Amino acid sequence: MLRMNAKKYADVGKALNDNTKRLSRTVVIGGPSNLNAMVALTYAKNLPHESITSMTRLYQEQAMSYLGIRTGHKPHQVKKLAVWGNTSTSMFIDTRRTSINHFPIDSLVEKSWINDEMGPRVKQRFLEIIKLRKLSAAASTANASLLHMRDWLNGSVDW
Repeated sequence: MLRMNAKKYADVGKALNDNTKRLSRTVVIGGPSNLNAMVALTYAKNLPHESITSMTRLYQEQAMSYLGIRTGHKPHQVKKLAVWGNTSTSMFIDTRRTSINHFPIDSLVEKSWINDEMGPRVKQRFLEIIKLRKLSAAASTANASLLHMRDWLNGSVDW
Protein backbone atom coordinates (compact mmCIF):
# COMPACT_ATOMS: atom_id res chain seq x y z
CA MET A 1 0.00 0.00 0.00
CA LEU A 2 2.79 2.43 0.85
CA ARG A 3 4.45 1.95 -2.54
CA MET A 4 1.14 2.47 -4.32
CA ASN A 5 0.47 5.62 -2.29
CA ALA A 6 4.01 6.88 -2.86
CA LYS A 7 3.61 6.59 -6.62
CA LYS A 8 0.17 8.23 -6.55
CA TYR A 9 1.32 11.15 -4.39
CA ALA A 10 4.54 11.56 -6.40
CA ASP A 11 2.25 12.04 -9.42
CA VAL A 12 0.09 14.45 -7.41
CA GLY A 13 3.18 16.43 -6.38
CA LYS A 14 4.41 16.65 -9.98
CA ALA A 15 0.95 17.76 -11.17
CA LEU A 16 0.77 20.42 -8.46
CA ASN A 17 4.24 21.61 -9.32
CA ASP A 18 3.45 21.87 -13.03
CA ASN A 19 -0.10 23.19 -12.90
CA THR A 20 -0.78 25.31 -9.83
CA LYS A 21 0.02 28.84 -8.82
CA ARG A 22 2.68 29.29 -6.18
CA LEU A 23 0.08 30.72 -3.79
CA SER A 24 -2.15 27.63 -4.01
CA ARG A 25 -2.80 25.51 -0.95
CA THR A 26 -3.34 21.77 -0.87
CA VAL A 27 -4.70 19.61 1.94
CA VAL A 28 -3.84 15.91 1.85
CA ILE A 29 -6.58 13.85 3.46
CA GLY A 30 -5.89 10.28 2.27
CA GLY A 31 -4.05 8.19 4.83
CA PRO A 32 -1.37 7.93 5.81
CA SER A 33 -1.79 11.65 5.22
CA ASN A 34 1.49 12.87 6.75
CA LEU A 35 3.53 10.51 4.59
CA ASN A 36 1.43 11.25 1.49
CA ALA A 37 1.82 15.01 2.03
CA MET A 38 5.58 14.61 2.41
CA VAL A 39 5.81 12.61 -0.82
CA ALA A 40 3.69 15.16 -2.72
CA LEU A 41 5.80 18.00 -1.34
CA THR A 42 9.01 16.23 -2.38
CA TYR A 43 7.81 16.19 -6.00
CA ALA A 44 6.32 19.69 -5.93
CA LYS A 45 9.81 21.17 -5.96
CA ASN A 46 8.78 24.71 -6.90
CA LEU A 47 6.02 25.09 -4.32
CA PRO A 48 6.69 26.60 -0.90
CA HIS A 49 6.74 23.96 1.84
CA GLU A 50 3.85 25.63 3.63
CA SER A 51 1.58 25.15 0.61
CA ILE A 52 0.83 21.47 1.37
CA THR A 53 -0.53 20.21 4.67
CA SER A 54 -1.78 16.96 6.09
CA MET A 55 -5.17 17.00 7.76
CA THR A 56 -5.71 15.64 11.25
CA ARG A 57 -8.54 18.08 11.89
CA LEU A 58 -11.15 15.29 11.89
CA TYR A 59 -9.47 13.78 14.94
CA GLN A 60 -9.12 17.18 16.59
CA GLU A 61 -12.88 17.76 16.20
CA GLN A 62 -13.64 14.33 17.64
CA ALA A 63 -11.38 14.90 20.64
CA MET A 64 -12.97 18.32 21.25
CA SER A 65 -16.42 16.70 21.16
CA TYR A 66 -15.43 14.02 23.68
CA LEU A 67 -13.90 16.63 26.00
CA GLY A 68 -17.02 18.79 25.68
CA ILE A 69 -19.30 15.88 26.52
CA ARG A 70 -17.11 14.81 29.44
CA THR A 71 -17.06 18.32 30.96
CA GLY A 72 -20.56 19.50 30.01
CA HIS A 73 -19.28 22.11 27.57
CA LYS A 74 -19.69 22.68 23.86
CA PRO A 75 -16.85 21.46 21.61
CA HIS A 76 -16.08 24.99 20.37
CA GLN A 77 -15.23 25.96 23.96
CA VAL A 78 -12.27 23.56 23.89
CA LYS A 79 -9.19 25.57 22.93
CA LYS A 80 -5.61 24.74 21.94
CA LEU A 81 -6.02 21.02 21.35
CA ALA A 82 -3.74 19.52 18.70
CA VAL A 83 -3.46 16.10 17.10
CA TRP A 84 -0.14 14.93 15.65
CA GLY A 85 0.65 11.96 13.43
CA ASN A 86 -1.12 9.64 11.05
CA THR A 87 -4.36 7.75 11.42
CA SER A 88 -3.01 4.98 13.63
CA THR A 89 -2.48 3.97 17.21
CA SER A 90 0.69 6.11 17.24
CA MET A 91 -1.39 9.28 16.79
CA PHE A 92 -0.71 11.75 19.63
CA ILE A 93 -3.51 13.86 21.09
CA ASP A 94 -1.72 16.86 22.56
CA THR A 95 -3.63 18.40 25.48
CA ARG A 96 -0.64 20.12 27.11
CA ARG A 97 -2.06 23.59 26.33
CA THR A 98 -5.74 22.65 26.13
CA SER A 99 -8.28 24.64 28.11
CA ILE A 100 -12.03 25.07 28.36
CA ASN A 101 -13.26 28.54 29.30
CA HIS A 102 -9.69 29.43 30.37
CA PHE A 103 -9.48 26.46 32.78
CA PRO A 104 -6.58 24.07 32.07
CA ILE A 105 -7.91 20.71 30.92
CA ASP A 106 -6.05 18.90 33.75
CA SER A 107 -8.26 20.72 36.25
CA LEU A 108 -11.42 19.47 34.50
CA VAL A 109 -10.59 15.95 33.29
CA GLU A 110 -8.40 13.17 34.66
CA LYS A 111 -5.29 12.54 32.56
CA SER A 112 -5.98 8.80 32.78
CA TRP A 113 -9.37 9.30 31.07
CA ILE A 114 -7.70 11.25 28.24
CA ASN A 115 -5.01 8.58 27.76
CA ASP A 116 -7.00 5.40 28.43
CA GLU A 117 -10.50 6.20 27.16
CA MET A 118 -10.65 9.27 24.94
CA GLY A 119 -7.34 8.68 23.12
CA PRO A 120 -8.06 5.14 21.92
CA ARG A 121 -11.63 6.08 20.98
CA VAL A 122 -10.49 9.01 18.82
CA LYS A 123 -7.82 6.85 17.18
CA GLN A 124 -10.41 4.22 16.24
CA ARG A 125 -13.41 6.48 15.53
CA PHE A 126 -12.97 6.54 11.75
CA LEU A 127 -13.06 2.74 11.61
CA GLU A 128 -15.96 2.68 14.07
CA ILE A 129 -18.02 4.96 11.82
CA ILE A 130 -17.34 2.78 8.78
CA LYS A 131 -18.24 -0.37 10.73
CA LEU A 132 -21.48 1.07 12.15
CA ARG A 133 -22.72 2.84 9.02
CA LYS A 134 -21.18 0.49 6.45
CA LEU A 135 -20.23 3.74 4.72
CA SER A 136 -17.28 6.09 4.85
CA ALA A 137 -17.06 9.09 7.14
CA ALA A 138 -17.09 11.39 4.11
CA ALA A 139 -19.42 14.00 5.63
CA SER A 140 -17.30 14.31 8.78
CA THR A 141 -14.14 14.46 6.69
CA ALA A 142 -15.61 17.14 4.42
CA ASN A 143 -16.62 19.26 7.41
CA ALA A 144 -13.19 18.87 8.99
CA SER A 145 -11.51 19.88 5.72
CA LEU A 146 -13.62 23.05 5.58
CA LEU A 147 -12.64 23.94 9.16
CA HIS A 148 -8.99 23.14 8.37
CA MET A 149 -8.99 25.45 5.32
CA ARG A 150 -10.86 28.21 7.18
CA ASP A 151 -8.25 28.30 9.92
CA TRP A 152 -5.35 27.91 7.48
CA LEU A 153 -6.54 30.86 5.39
CA ASN A 154 -7.88 33.12 8.15
CA GLY A 155 -5.84 32.04 11.13
CA SER A 156 -7.29 30.87 14.41
CA VAL A 157 -8.09 33.00 17.41
CA ASP A 158 -7.67 29.87 19.56
CA TRP A 159 -3.89 30.01 19.35
